[in-house]
Amino acid sequence: MGRASVVVPLLALVVVCGVLSVGATSTFRSVSVHLPEGAHRSTGHARGLEVMEWDGDASAPWAPTELARAAYNDSITTEGWGYLSVYTNPNTTLDDHTKAFAAGQAEGNLTAMRIWQTGMNNGIQGVAQLNAATQQFITTHKQWVSQMQQDARELPAGSLERAYWWQTELIDQQFQGLYAGYKAAAASGENSLTEFEVELLTTSATVSQVNGLLSEEHKRTKWDMAARRDLYLRTASKCSALLKLAPGNKDFFMSQVTWSSFNSMLRTYKMYDFPFTMDGTSSTTVPGRRSAFSSYPGVLNSGDDFYALSSGLIVQETTIGNSNPELWTLWLSPLTVFESIRNIVANRLATTAGSWGDLFALYNSGTYNNQFMVFNMNSFVPGQPVPAGTFYVMEQIPGHTRNDDQTALLNEQGYYGSYNIAFYPDIAELSGINQLAEEFGSWFTYNMTARAQIFRRNQVNVETLADMQTIMRYNNFKVDPLSTQLNTCQYMKWTNCTPPYTSENAIATRGDLNDPHGVYSLPNFALRDHTATDAKIVSFSTFNNFSLPAMVISGPTYDQQPVFAFSTSPFANDTRLGIPDRWQMPWVMTKWT
Repeated sequence: MGRASVVVPLLALVVVCGVLSVGATSTFRSVSVHLPEGAHRSTGHARGLEVMEWDGDASAPWAPTELARAAYNDSITTEGWGYLSVYTNPNTTLDDHTKAFAAGQAEGNLTAMRIWQTGMNNGIQGVAQLNAATQQFITTHKQWVSQMQQDARELPAGSLERAYWWQTELIDQQFQGLYAGYKAAAASGENSLTEFEVELLTTSATVSQVNGLLSEEHKRTKWDMAARRDLYLRTASKCSALLKLAPGNKDFFMSQVTWSSFNSMLRTYKMYDFPFTMDGTSSTTVPGRRSAFSSYPGVLNSGDDFYALSSGLIVQETTIGNSNPELWTLWLSPLTVFESIRNIVANRLATTAGSWGDLFALYNSGTYNNQFMVFNMNSFVPGQPVPAGTFYVMEQIPGHTRNDDQTALLNEQGYYGSYNIAFYPDIAELSGINQLAEEFGSWFTYNMTARAQIFRRNQVNVETLADMQTIMRYNNFKVDPLSTQLNTCQYMKWTNCTPPYTSENAIATRGDLNDPHGVYSLPNFALRDHTATDAKIVSFSTFNNFSLPAMVISGPTYDQQPVFAFSTSPFANDTRLGIPDRWQMPWVMTKWT
Protein backbone atom coordinates (compact mmCIF):
# COMPACT_ATOMS: atom_id res chain seq x y z
CA MET A 1 0.00 0.00 0.00
CA GLY A 2 1.28 3.11 -0.38
CA ARG A 3 -0.58 1.55 2.32
CA ALA A 4 -1.84 -1.78 3.26
CA SER A 5 -5.02 -3.54 2.50
CA VAL A 6 -7.70 -1.41 3.96
CA VAL A 7 -10.23 0.98 2.66
CA VAL A 8 -8.77 4.26 1.68
CA PRO A 9 -8.20 4.99 -1.99
CA LEU A 10 -4.53 4.46 -1.42
CA LEU A 11 -4.87 0.98 -0.11
CA ALA A 12 -6.02 -2.14 -1.75
CA LEU A 13 -9.21 -3.60 -0.29
CA VAL A 14 -8.38 -6.12 2.33
CA VAL A 15 -9.26 -9.72 2.30
CA VAL A 16 -10.43 -10.64 5.77
CA CYS A 17 -11.22 -14.33 6.13
CA GLY A 18 -11.99 -14.38 2.43
CA VAL A 19 -14.37 -11.40 2.54
CA LEU A 20 -13.67 -7.93 1.21
CA SER A 21 -13.52 -5.57 4.15
CA VAL A 22 -13.94 -1.84 4.46
CA GLY A 23 -12.57 -0.10 7.55
CA ALA A 24 -15.41 2.24 8.38
CA THR A 25 -13.81 4.09 11.27
CA SER A 26 -10.23 4.32 10.03
CA THR A 27 -8.57 7.70 9.49
CA PHE A 28 -6.16 8.50 6.68
CA ARG A 29 -3.53 11.19 6.11
CA SER A 30 -0.63 11.52 3.71
CA VAL A 31 2.20 14.06 3.45
CA SER A 32 5.25 14.79 1.35
CA VAL A 33 8.47 16.51 2.39
CA HIS A 34 10.31 18.94 0.11
CA LEU A 35 13.54 20.88 -0.03
CA PRO A 36 12.86 24.58 0.52
CA GLU A 37 12.64 26.74 -2.59
CA GLY A 38 16.09 27.42 -4.04
CA ALA A 39 17.94 24.85 -1.92
CA HIS A 40 20.80 22.94 -3.52
CA ARG A 41 19.74 19.40 -4.41
CA SER A 42 22.87 17.58 -3.25
CA THR A 43 23.35 19.04 0.22
CA GLY A 44 21.44 18.55 3.44
CA HIS A 45 18.88 21.14 4.55
CA ALA A 46 17.31 18.90 7.17
CA ARG A 47 16.03 21.54 9.56
CA GLY A 48 14.43 23.63 6.83
CA LEU A 49 12.42 20.98 5.01
CA GLU A 50 8.81 21.71 4.13
CA VAL A 51 6.03 19.26 4.99
CA MET A 52 3.00 19.40 2.70
CA GLU A 53 -0.23 17.46 2.34
CA TRP A 54 -0.01 14.76 -0.36
CA ASP A 55 -2.82 13.13 -2.30
CA GLY A 56 -1.51 9.63 -1.58
CA ASP A 57 -0.88 8.61 -5.19
CA ALA A 58 2.29 6.54 -4.88
CA SER A 59 2.57 6.21 -8.68
CA ALA A 60 2.70 9.97 -9.34
CA PRO A 61 6.00 11.38 -10.68
CA TRP A 62 8.33 12.85 -8.09
CA ALA A 63 8.72 16.63 -8.02
CA PRO A 64 12.35 17.78 -8.38
CA THR A 65 12.51 19.02 -4.78
CA GLU A 66 10.39 16.22 -3.27
CA LEU A 67 12.38 14.06 -0.85
CA ALA A 68 9.89 11.73 0.82
CA ARG A 69 6.23 10.73 0.91
CA ALA A 70 4.27 8.94 3.60
CA ALA A 71 0.71 7.71 4.12
CA TYR A 72 -0.87 6.55 7.35
CA ASN A 73 -4.15 4.70 7.67
CA ASP A 74 -5.08 4.40 11.34
CA SER A 75 -7.33 1.34 11.67
CA ILE A 76 -6.30 0.33 15.18
CA THR A 77 -9.84 0.37 16.57
CA THR A 78 -11.23 -1.88 13.81
CA GLU A 79 -8.29 -4.01 12.67
CA GLY A 80 -5.71 -3.63 15.42
CA TRP A 81 -3.17 -2.01 13.11
CA GLY A 82 -2.18 1.36 11.79
CA TYR A 83 -0.78 1.03 8.27
CA LEU A 84 2.18 3.25 7.41
CA SER A 85 4.05 3.53 4.11
CA VAL A 86 7.08 5.79 3.66
CA TYR A 87 8.88 6.40 0.34
CA THR A 88 12.01 8.34 -0.54
CA ASN A 89 12.75 9.83 -3.96
CA PRO A 90 14.66 7.31 -6.13
CA ASN A 91 16.68 10.14 -7.74
CA THR A 92 20.21 9.34 -6.56
CA THR A 93 21.45 12.89 -7.20
CA LEU A 94 19.48 13.93 -4.11
CA ASP A 95 21.42 13.57 -0.87
CA ASP A 96 20.74 10.28 0.99
CA HIS A 97 21.09 11.92 4.39
CA THR A 98 18.46 14.54 3.63
CA LYS A 99 16.09 11.95 2.18
CA ALA A 100 16.50 9.76 5.27
CA PHE A 101 15.77 12.74 7.51
CA ALA A 102 12.71 13.60 5.40
CA ALA A 103 11.45 10.01 5.64
CA GLY A 104 11.64 10.16 9.42
CA GLN A 105 10.06 13.61 9.48
CA ALA A 106 7.08 12.43 7.44
CA GLU A 107 6.54 9.44 9.74
CA GLY A 108 6.84 11.58 12.87
CA ASN A 109 4.36 14.09 11.43
CA LEU A 110 1.73 11.45 10.67
CA THR A 111 2.06 9.34 13.82
CA ALA A 112 2.96 11.92 16.52
CA MET A 113 -0.01 11.07 18.76
CA ARG A 114 0.61 7.33 18.47
CA ILE A 115 4.33 7.83 19.26
CA TRP A 116 3.45 9.70 22.46
CA GLN A 117 0.90 7.05 23.45
CA THR A 118 3.48 4.30 22.90
CA GLY A 119 5.97 6.11 25.11
CA MET A 120 3.39 6.51 27.86
CA ASN A 121 2.23 2.88 27.62
CA ASN A 122 5.83 1.67 27.84
CA GLY A 123 6.62 3.87 30.82
CA ILE A 124 9.50 5.53 28.96
CA GLN A 125 11.33 7.83 31.39
CA GLY A 126 14.48 8.73 29.48
CA VAL A 127 17.86 9.10 31.12
CA ALA A 128 16.30 9.23 34.59
CA GLN A 129 15.53 5.51 34.47
CA LEU A 130 19.15 4.56 33.72
CA ASN A 131 21.91 3.98 36.22
CA ALA A 132 25.17 5.94 35.90
CA ALA A 133 27.06 3.01 34.38
CA THR A 134 24.47 2.64 31.62
CA GLN A 135 24.53 6.35 30.88
CA GLN A 136 28.31 6.17 30.43
CA PHE A 137 27.92 3.02 28.33
CA ILE A 138 25.58 4.85 25.94
CA THR A 139 27.83 7.93 25.75
CA THR A 140 30.87 5.78 24.91
CA HIS A 141 28.82 3.78 22.41
CA LYS A 142 27.63 6.86 20.53
CA GLN A 143 31.13 8.34 20.41
CA TRP A 144 32.51 5.08 19.02
CA VAL A 145 29.75 4.77 16.38
CA SER A 146 30.39 8.35 15.25
CA GLN A 147 34.11 7.68 14.92
CA MET A 148 33.52 4.45 12.98
CA GLN A 149 31.21 6.31 10.61
CA GLN A 150 33.84 8.99 10.02
CA ASP A 151 36.60 6.43 9.49
CA ALA A 152 34.46 4.45 7.03
CA ARG A 153 34.14 7.47 4.76
CA GLU A 154 37.88 7.10 4.06
CA LEU A 155 37.50 3.49 2.91
CA PRO A 156 37.42 2.56 -0.78
CA ALA A 157 34.12 3.05 -2.60
CA GLY A 158 32.27 -0.23 -2.94
CA SER A 159 33.72 -1.82 0.19
CA LEU A 160 31.32 -3.66 2.49
CA GLU A 161 32.60 -1.81 5.55
CA ARG A 162 31.93 1.56 3.96
CA ALA A 163 28.42 0.48 2.94
CA TYR A 164 27.73 -0.86 6.44
CA TRP A 165 28.57 2.36 8.23
CA TRP A 166 26.88 4.50 5.57
CA GLN A 167 23.61 2.72 6.30
CA THR A 168 24.04 3.36 10.05
CA GLU A 169 24.42 7.08 9.24
CA LEU A 170 21.14 7.01 7.34
CA ILE A 171 19.38 5.31 10.26
CA ASP A 172 20.66 8.10 12.52
CA GLN A 173 19.31 10.70 10.10
CA GLN A 174 15.94 8.95 9.87
CA PHE A 175 15.67 9.03 13.65
CA GLN A 176 16.57 12.73 13.78
CA GLY A 177 13.81 13.42 11.27
CA LEU A 178 11.35 11.24 13.19
CA TYR A 179 11.89 13.24 16.34
CA ALA A 180 11.66 16.57 14.51
CA GLY A 181 8.40 15.47 12.86
CA TYR A 182 6.99 14.29 16.17
CA LYS A 183 7.85 17.51 18.04
CA ALA A 184 6.45 19.72 15.29
CA ALA A 185 3.17 17.83 14.89
CA ALA A 186 2.34 16.63 18.41
CA ALA A 187 -0.55 18.36 20.11
CA SER A 188 -0.01 20.24 23.34
CA GLY A 189 0.41 17.70 26.13
CA GLU A 190 1.49 15.00 23.68
CA ASN A 191 4.90 16.47 22.82
CA SER A 192 6.55 15.72 26.15
CA LEU A 193 8.84 12.91 25.00
CA THR A 194 12.51 13.87 24.83
CA GLU A 195 14.76 12.94 21.94
CA PHE A 196 16.33 10.15 23.98
CA GLU A 197 12.92 8.83 25.01
CA VAL A 198 11.81 8.57 21.39
CA GLU A 199 15.13 6.91 20.53
CA LEU A 200 14.46 4.35 23.27
CA LEU A 201 11.40 3.14 21.38
CA THR A 202 13.81 1.61 18.87
CA THR A 203 16.77 0.76 21.15
CA SER A 204 15.06 -0.24 24.40
CA ALA A 205 15.57 -3.98 23.87
CA THR A 206 19.31 -3.37 24.19
CA VAL A 207 19.35 -0.38 26.54
CA SER A 208 16.99 -1.91 29.11
CA GLN A 209 19.05 -5.10 29.12
CA VAL A 210 22.32 -3.19 29.52
CA ASN A 211 20.76 -1.20 32.36
CA GLY A 212 19.92 -4.42 34.16
CA LEU A 213 23.32 -5.97 33.54
CA LEU A 214 25.16 -2.91 34.88
CA SER A 215 22.92 -2.53 37.92
CA GLU A 216 24.06 -3.06 41.50
CA GLU A 217 21.37 -5.72 41.89
CA HIS A 218 22.88 -7.74 39.04
CA LYS A 219 26.32 -7.49 40.61
CA ARG A 220 24.99 -8.72 43.97
CA THR A 221 23.09 -11.67 42.50
CA LYS A 222 24.29 -15.14 43.46
CA TRP A 223 23.96 -17.02 40.20
CA ASP A 224 22.48 -20.31 41.36
CA MET A 225 20.35 -22.29 38.91
CA ALA A 226 17.11 -20.61 39.97
CA ALA A 227 18.61 -17.18 39.27
CA ARG A 228 19.92 -18.38 35.91
CA ARG A 229 16.49 -19.79 35.08
CA ASP A 230 14.82 -16.50 35.92
CA LEU A 231 17.43 -14.62 33.85
CA TYR A 232 16.53 -16.80 30.87
CA LEU A 233 12.80 -16.38 31.41
CA ARG A 234 13.20 -12.59 31.54
CA THR A 235 15.18 -12.46 28.30
CA ALA A 236 13.40 -15.15 26.24
CA SER A 237 9.80 -16.44 25.91
CA LYS A 238 9.07 -13.85 23.23
CA CYS A 239 7.73 -15.59 20.08
CA SER A 240 6.67 -18.72 18.23
CA ALA A 241 7.73 -19.22 14.60
CA LEU A 242 7.23 -21.82 11.89
CA LEU A 243 8.40 -22.51 8.34
CA LYS A 244 6.26 -25.07 6.53
CA LEU A 245 6.39 -26.75 3.12
CA ALA A 246 2.95 -27.70 1.81
CA PRO A 247 2.57 -31.33 0.67
CA GLY A 248 4.58 -31.92 -2.50
CA ASN A 249 6.22 -28.52 -1.94
CA LYS A 250 3.33 -26.95 -3.81
CA ASP A 251 3.55 -23.91 -1.53
CA PHE A 252 5.67 -22.51 1.29
CA PHE A 253 4.59 -20.64 4.44
CA MET A 254 6.63 -18.66 6.96
CA SER A 255 5.10 -17.20 10.10
CA GLN A 256 5.84 -15.58 13.43
CA VAL A 257 3.67 -14.96 16.49
CA THR A 258 4.88 -12.20 18.81
CA TRP A 259 4.60 -12.74 22.58
CA SER A 260 4.61 -9.60 24.71
CA SER A 261 2.64 -7.60 27.29
CA PHE A 262 -1.00 -6.73 26.69
CA ASN A 263 -0.37 -2.98 26.66
CA SER A 264 2.13 -3.39 23.80
CA MET A 265 -0.77 -3.80 21.35
CA LEU A 266 -0.58 -0.32 19.83
CA ARG A 267 0.64 -1.65 16.52
CA THR A 268 1.77 -0.37 13.14
CA TYR A 269 2.33 -2.47 10.02
CA LYS A 270 4.90 -0.56 7.97
CA MET A 271 6.43 -0.46 4.53
CA TYR A 272 9.59 1.52 3.88
CA ASP A 273 10.67 2.08 0.27
CA PHE A 274 14.15 3.59 0.61
CA PRO A 275 16.23 3.41 -2.60
CA PHE A 276 19.33 4.66 -0.79
CA THR A 277 22.74 4.29 -2.40
CA MET A 278 24.99 1.52 -1.11
CA ASP A 279 27.66 3.81 0.33
CA GLY A 280 27.03 7.35 -0.89
CA THR A 281 29.57 7.17 -3.71
CA SER A 282 27.56 5.79 -6.65
CA SER A 283 24.04 5.40 -7.99
CA THR A 284 23.91 1.70 -7.01
CA THR A 285 21.02 1.25 -4.59
CA VAL A 286 20.63 -1.20 -1.72
CA PRO A 287 19.18 -4.65 -2.58
CA GLY A 288 16.61 -4.44 0.23
CA ARG A 289 15.20 -1.03 -0.63
CA ARG A 290 11.66 -2.14 0.27
CA SER A 291 10.80 -3.74 3.59
CA ALA A 292 7.37 -4.55 5.02
CA PHE A 293 7.22 -5.43 8.70
CA SER A 294 5.16 -5.54 11.87
CA SER A 295 6.18 -2.74 14.19
CA TYR A 296 5.12 -0.02 16.63
CA PRO A 297 4.71 3.78 16.48
CA GLY A 298 8.06 5.56 16.47
CA VAL A 299 10.07 2.34 16.10
CA LEU A 300 12.38 2.25 13.06
CA ASN A 301 12.84 -1.52 12.99
CA SER A 302 10.24 -4.23 13.56
CA GLY A 303 10.85 -4.97 17.23
CA ASP A 304 9.21 -8.34 16.56
CA ASP A 305 11.80 -8.85 13.83
CA PHE A 306 9.43 -10.03 11.12
CA TYR A 307 10.34 -8.67 7.67
CA ALA A 308 9.45 -9.25 4.02
CA LEU A 309 12.11 -7.65 1.79
CA SER A 310 12.23 -6.64 -1.86
CA SER A 311 15.46 -8.64 -2.13
CA GLY A 312 13.21 -11.70 -1.82
CA LEU A 313 14.35 -12.52 1.72
CA ILE A 314 11.90 -13.23 4.53
CA VAL A 315 13.36 -12.73 7.99
CA GLN A 316 11.96 -13.67 11.40
CA GLU A 317 13.19 -14.67 14.83
CA THR A 318 12.39 -15.98 18.26
CA THR A 319 14.36 -14.81 21.28
CA ILE A 320 16.68 -17.43 22.82
CA GLY A 321 18.01 -15.25 25.63
CA ASN A 322 21.07 -16.12 27.67
CA SER A 323 21.27 -17.73 31.11
CA ASN A 324 25.05 -17.64 31.35
CA PRO A 325 25.96 -14.31 33.02
CA GLU A 326 29.67 -15.02 32.56
CA LEU A 327 29.25 -14.39 28.83
CA TRP A 328 28.14 -10.82 29.48
CA THR A 329 31.04 -10.32 31.89
CA LEU A 330 33.38 -11.30 29.06
CA TRP A 331 31.66 -9.70 26.09
CA LEU A 332 29.37 -6.81 27.03
CA SER A 333 30.90 -3.74 25.39
CA PRO A 334 29.77 -0.31 24.18
CA LEU A 335 32.02 -0.79 21.14
CA THR A 336 29.35 -2.79 19.33
CA VAL A 337 26.24 -2.08 17.25
CA PHE A 338 22.82 -2.49 18.86
CA GLU A 339 20.65 -5.36 17.60
CA SER A 340 17.95 -3.11 16.14
CA ILE A 341 20.48 -1.26 13.97
CA ARG A 342 22.28 -4.41 12.80
CA ASN A 343 18.88 -5.74 11.82
CA ILE A 344 18.10 -2.79 9.55
CA VAL A 345 21.58 -2.82 7.96
CA ALA A 346 21.41 -6.55 7.18
CA ASN A 347 17.93 -6.11 5.69
CA ARG A 348 19.20 -3.43 3.31
CA LEU A 349 22.49 -5.00 2.23
CA ALA A 350 21.92 -8.77 2.15
CA THR A 351 21.24 -10.56 -1.14
CA THR A 352 21.14 -14.17 0.10
CA ALA A 353 19.93 -15.99 3.19
CA GLY A 354 23.50 -16.71 4.23
CA SER A 355 24.77 -13.18 3.71
CA TRP A 356 21.99 -11.80 5.91
CA GLY A 357 23.31 -13.69 8.93
CA ASP A 358 26.91 -12.81 8.14
CA LEU A 359 26.04 -9.12 8.04
CA PHE A 360 23.95 -9.28 11.19
CA ALA A 361 26.79 -10.97 13.08
CA LEU A 362 29.13 -8.01 12.56
CA TYR A 363 29.71 -5.96 15.73
CA ASN A 364 27.56 -8.34 17.82
CA SER A 365 26.30 -6.53 20.93
CA GLY A 366 25.31 -9.76 22.71
CA THR A 367 22.02 -8.14 23.71
CA TYR A 368 18.50 -9.14 22.69
CA ASN A 369 19.81 -12.57 21.72
CA ASN A 370 17.75 -14.31 19.06
CA GLN A 371 17.51 -17.21 16.66
CA PHE A 372 16.93 -15.75 13.19
CA MET A 373 15.41 -17.67 10.31
CA VAL A 374 16.07 -16.32 6.80
CA PHE A 375 14.43 -17.78 3.68
CA ASN A 376 15.14 -16.74 0.09
CA MET A 377 11.87 -16.70 -1.86
CA ASN A 378 13.79 -16.25 -5.13
CA SER A 379 15.08 -19.83 -4.86
CA PHE A 380 11.82 -21.65 -4.19
CA VAL A 381 10.22 -23.56 -7.09
CA PRO A 382 6.84 -25.19 -6.37
CA GLY A 383 6.93 -28.96 -6.66
CA GLN A 384 10.72 -29.13 -6.38
CA PRO A 385 13.05 -29.77 -3.43
CA VAL A 386 14.21 -26.53 -1.88
CA PRO A 387 17.71 -25.75 -3.27
CA ALA A 388 20.70 -25.63 -0.94
CA GLY A 389 21.41 -22.15 0.41
CA THR A 390 17.74 -21.13 0.53
CA PHE A 391 17.18 -21.35 4.29
CA TYR A 392 19.62 -20.32 7.03
CA VAL A 393 19.33 -20.37 10.82
CA MET A 394 21.47 -17.79 12.59
CA GLU A 395 21.86 -17.66 16.38
CA GLN A 396 23.45 -14.94 18.50
CA ILE A 397 24.55 -14.91 22.13
CA PRO A 398 27.19 -12.68 23.79
CA GLY A 399 30.52 -13.17 22.03
CA HIS A 400 29.28 -15.91 19.71
CA THR A 401 27.21 -16.35 16.56
CA ARG A 402 26.49 -19.30 14.30
CA ASN A 403 24.97 -19.05 10.82
CA ASP A 404 24.48 -22.28 8.84
CA ASP A 405 22.41 -23.58 5.93
CA GLN A 406 19.48 -25.64 7.22
CA THR A 407 17.77 -26.20 3.86
CA ALA A 408 18.43 -29.95 4.00
CA LEU A 409 16.69 -30.18 7.37
CA LEU A 410 13.70 -28.25 6.02
CA ASN A 411 13.46 -30.63 3.05
CA GLU A 412 13.78 -33.66 5.31
CA GLN A 413 11.22 -32.60 7.94
CA GLY A 414 8.92 -30.50 5.76
CA TYR A 415 8.92 -27.82 8.47
CA TYR A 416 11.12 -25.95 10.92
CA GLY A 417 9.86 -24.68 14.27
CA SER A 418 11.29 -22.07 16.60
CA TYR A 419 10.19 -21.35 20.18
CA ASN A 420 12.82 -19.54 22.26
CA ILE A 421 15.24 -22.47 22.65
CA ALA A 422 18.64 -22.53 20.95
CA PHE A 423 18.84 -24.92 17.99
CA TYR A 424 22.62 -25.32 17.68
CA PRO A 425 24.16 -27.59 20.35
CA ASP A 426 27.20 -25.34 20.88
CA ILE A 427 25.02 -22.25 21.33
CA ALA A 428 22.75 -24.19 23.72
CA GLU A 429 25.77 -25.23 25.78
CA LEU A 430 27.42 -21.80 25.85
CA SER A 431 24.18 -19.97 26.66
CA GLY A 432 23.47 -22.20 29.66
CA ILE A 433 20.18 -23.64 28.41
CA ASN A 434 21.56 -27.20 28.67
CA GLN A 435 22.28 -26.64 32.35
CA LEU A 436 18.71 -25.43 32.86
CA ALA A 437 17.44 -28.61 31.20
CA GLU A 438 19.50 -30.72 33.60
CA GLU A 439 18.08 -28.82 36.59
CA PHE A 440 14.47 -28.24 35.52
CA GLY A 441 13.68 -30.77 32.80
CA SER A 442 13.02 -31.16 29.08
CA TRP A 443 10.91 -27.97 28.82
CA PHE A 444 14.30 -26.30 28.28
CA THR A 445 15.30 -28.50 25.31
CA TYR A 446 14.85 -27.73 21.62
CA ASN A 447 13.17 -31.02 20.67
CA MET A 448 10.99 -31.70 23.71
CA THR A 449 9.72 -28.34 24.94
CA ALA A 450 5.94 -28.14 24.72
CA ARG A 451 5.75 -25.99 21.60
CA ALA A 452 8.22 -28.25 19.78
CA GLN A 453 5.88 -31.18 20.36
CA ILE A 454 2.79 -29.20 19.36
CA PHE A 455 4.38 -27.99 16.13
CA ARG A 456 5.63 -31.51 15.35
CA ARG A 457 2.13 -32.95 15.81
CA ASN A 458 0.03 -30.18 14.22
CA GLN A 459 2.20 -29.19 11.24
CA VAL A 460 1.18 -32.32 9.34
CA ASN A 461 -2.28 -30.75 8.94
CA VAL A 462 -0.99 -27.61 7.21
CA GLU A 463 -1.70 -27.60 3.47
CA THR A 464 -3.15 -24.14 2.85
CA LEU A 465 -2.80 -20.56 4.07
CA ALA A 466 -5.96 -21.06 6.13
CA ASP A 467 -4.35 -24.07 7.82
CA MET A 468 -1.30 -21.96 8.63
CA GLN A 469 -3.55 -19.32 10.18
CA THR A 470 -5.06 -22.02 12.38
CA ILE A 471 -1.80 -23.47 13.68
CA MET A 472 -0.28 -20.08 14.49
CA ARG A 473 -3.32 -19.07 16.62
CA TYR A 474 -3.57 -22.43 18.36
CA ASN A 475 -4.12 -22.51 22.13
CA ASN A 476 -6.32 -25.25 23.56
CA PHE A 477 -4.43 -25.49 26.82
CA LYS A 478 -7.16 -26.93 29.06
CA VAL A 479 -7.72 -29.85 26.67
CA ASP A 480 -4.42 -30.47 24.86
CA PRO A 481 -2.24 -32.99 26.76
CA LEU A 482 0.89 -31.26 25.42
CA SER A 483 -0.07 -28.11 27.36
CA THR A 484 0.56 -29.92 30.64
CA GLN A 485 2.87 -28.56 33.30
CA LEU A 486 3.04 -31.93 35.07
CA ASN A 487 6.12 -33.16 33.23
CA THR A 488 8.11 -30.26 34.65
CA CYS A 489 6.53 -30.73 38.08
CA GLN A 490 7.43 -34.42 38.16
CA TYR A 491 11.00 -33.76 37.03
CA MET A 492 11.40 -31.19 39.80
CA LYS A 493 9.68 -33.56 42.26
CA TRP A 494 6.81 -31.18 42.95
CA THR A 495 3.65 -32.99 44.05
CA ASN A 496 1.22 -30.08 44.50
CA CYS A 497 1.06 -28.53 41.00
CA THR A 498 -2.41 -27.30 40.11
CA PRO A 499 -4.03 -26.96 37.63
CA PRO A 500 -2.31 -29.58 35.47
CA TYR A 501 -2.06 -27.26 32.46
CA THR A 502 -0.74 -23.81 31.52
CA SER A 503 -1.58 -21.52 28.61
CA GLU A 504 2.15 -20.85 28.22
CA ASN A 505 2.47 -24.28 26.63
CA ALA A 506 0.70 -23.30 23.41
CA ILE A 507 1.66 -21.69 20.11
CA ALA A 508 -0.23 -18.49 20.99
CA THR A 509 0.03 -17.91 24.74
CA ARG A 510 -2.72 -16.30 26.84
CA GLY A 511 -1.12 -15.53 30.22
CA ASP A 512 -4.31 -13.84 31.42
CA LEU A 513 -6.13 -17.19 31.52
CA ASN A 514 -3.83 -18.98 33.97
CA ASP A 515 -5.21 -19.60 37.46
CA PRO A 516 -4.36 -16.74 39.87
CA HIS A 517 -4.41 -19.30 42.70
CA GLY A 518 -2.51 -21.99 40.82
CA VAL A 519 0.70 -23.70 41.89
CA TYR A 520 3.11 -23.64 38.97
CA SER A 521 6.53 -25.24 38.73
CA LEU A 522 7.95 -22.43 36.59
CA PRO A 523 7.10 -18.74 37.17
CA ASN A 524 6.25 -18.18 33.51
CA PHE A 525 3.49 -20.83 33.72
CA ALA A 526 1.43 -18.63 36.07
CA LEU A 527 -1.01 -15.77 35.56
CA ARG A 528 0.97 -12.90 34.08
CA ASP A 529 0.93 -9.96 31.69
CA HIS A 530 2.02 -12.02 28.70
CA THR A 531 0.18 -12.92 25.51
CA ALA A 532 0.48 -13.66 21.83
CA THR A 533 -0.18 -10.19 20.41
CA ASP A 534 -0.40 -11.07 16.71
CA ALA A 535 0.36 -13.50 13.89
CA LYS A 536 1.99 -12.76 10.54
CA ILE A 537 2.24 -15.15 7.58
CA VAL A 538 4.00 -14.91 4.23
CA SER A 539 3.22 -17.54 1.59
CA PHE A 540 5.05 -18.18 -1.67
CA SER A 541 1.80 -18.43 -3.64
CA THR A 542 0.83 -14.84 -2.74
CA PHE A 543 4.30 -13.29 -2.50
CA ASN A 544 5.98 -10.85 -4.84
CA ASN A 545 9.02 -8.65 -4.27
CA PHE A 546 7.15 -5.38 -4.82
CA SER A 547 3.83 -5.52 -2.96
CA LEU A 548 5.35 -7.73 -0.18
CA PRO A 549 1.98 -9.22 0.84
CA ALA A 550 1.41 -10.82 4.23
CA MET A 551 -1.62 -12.18 6.05
CA VAL A 552 -1.67 -10.58 9.49
CA ILE A 553 -3.85 -10.39 12.60
CA SER A 554 -3.45 -8.26 15.71
CA GLY A 555 -4.38 -9.19 19.26
CA PRO A 556 -4.62 -12.29 21.48
CA THR A 557 -5.95 -15.51 19.99
CA TYR A 558 -9.68 -16.21 20.31
CA ASP A 559 -9.87 -19.42 18.24
CA GLN A 560 -10.27 -21.84 21.18
CA GLN A 561 -10.32 -19.22 23.96
CA PRO A 562 -12.59 -16.31 24.91
CA VAL A 563 -12.03 -12.94 23.28
CA PHE A 564 -9.69 -10.80 25.37
CA ALA A 565 -11.02 -7.55 26.83
CA PHE A 566 -9.01 -5.34 29.18
CA SER A 567 -12.13 -4.40 31.15
CA THR A 568 -12.78 -7.99 32.23
CA SER A 569 -9.15 -9.06 32.58
CA PRO A 570 -6.64 -8.92 35.45
CA PHE A 571 -4.99 -6.02 33.59
CA ALA A 572 -7.94 -3.63 33.48
CA ASN A 573 -5.90 -0.89 35.15
CA ASP A 574 -2.89 -1.07 32.83
CA THR A 575 -1.90 2.12 31.03
CA ARG A 576 -3.14 1.55 27.47
CA LEU A 577 -3.55 4.87 25.71
CA GLY A 578 -5.00 4.38 22.22
CA ILE A 579 -5.47 0.64 22.68
CA PRO A 580 -9.01 -0.77 22.23
CA ASP A 581 -10.71 -2.62 25.07
CA ARG A 582 -11.99 -5.69 23.18
CA TRP A 583 -9.77 -7.69 20.80
CA GLN A 584 -11.64 -9.68 18.19
CA MET A 585 -9.76 -8.34 15.21
CA PRO A 586 -9.93 -9.84 11.69
CA TRP A 587 -7.22 -11.36 9.56
CA VAL A 588 -6.02 -8.80 6.98
CA MET A 589 -4.07 -9.38 3.76
CA THR A 590 -1.65 -6.46 3.43
CA LYS A 591 -0.40 -5.41 -0.01
CA TRP A 592 1.63 -2.30 -0.84
CA THR A 593 1.73 -0.05 -3.88
